[in-house]
Amino acid sequence: LRWQIENGNHYAFSFDNAQINAQINPHKMQLIDVLLPQYLLLLEREQGADFPTLVKRMLLQMSSPMLPTLAQVSAQFAMSERNFQRKLRSYGASFRNITNEVKRQLAYYLQAGGQIKVKDIAYALGYSDASAYLHAVKNWKGNRRST
Repeated sequence: LRWQIENGNHYAFSFDNAQINAQINPHKMQLIDVLLPQYLLLLEREQGADFPTLVKRMLLQMSSPMLPTLAQVSAQFAMSERNFQRKLRSYGASFRNITNEVKRQLAYYLQAGGQIKVKDIAYALGYSDASAYLHAVKNWKGNRRST
């Protein structure tokens, strides 16, 4: 999958013909419908030009609704994974921390509606199962108290 990102006042998705003709998983489509407004809202909030902010914006732009991997995002910056991680560390950030922050924001958004099951939220955020997601939520709540 190749992504082209251009600055402008509008958002657009473009797909090649193979993607258009492929069958769409209805479960994934529902998650895209639910998450797209939140992705766009998070993108609008991220206005900085520092590297961690650019990484967070790229992460959100590449979401399908699953978040992309380190390899996928670092490739968009034309950097090896190692150099990409080094550059993030120079800003006091890490890819894991950025993805966890995005997952936390998306999780609270999905929970607020009360319409989506825990296992579906876990799936949307890329967790292996609901218990892994619930463990992450517990860690987020613990970290918020300590900061």
